[in-house]
Amino acid sequence: MTFRAKLILAVLWISSLVAVGAWAQTQVQIQSKGAPRLLSGSDIAFRVDRTDVEGTPIGTLVVKIDGKWVEPSFSQRVKPMAR
Repeated sequence: MTFRAKLILAVLWISSLVAVGAWAQTQVQIQSKGAPRLLSGSDIAFRVDRTDVEGTPIGTLVVKIDGKWVEPSFSQRVKPMAR
């Protein structure tokens, strides 16, 4: 393989790395430093922290108590099956 062929191959390889990096950067949504977005009803909401690469929201369920949004804890109870 000649020097020129190796050089062309290296340039194409580096170009592909840059292109993939640029594409990956556009897939990442950076959350602003402001208040988190709430998808809410009157007393229950879903706080969106970020979205994944497919645009699916990722966040936390929150409830409003005394005018403040708080993250609840869930009890883990076993319910008997109906017969």
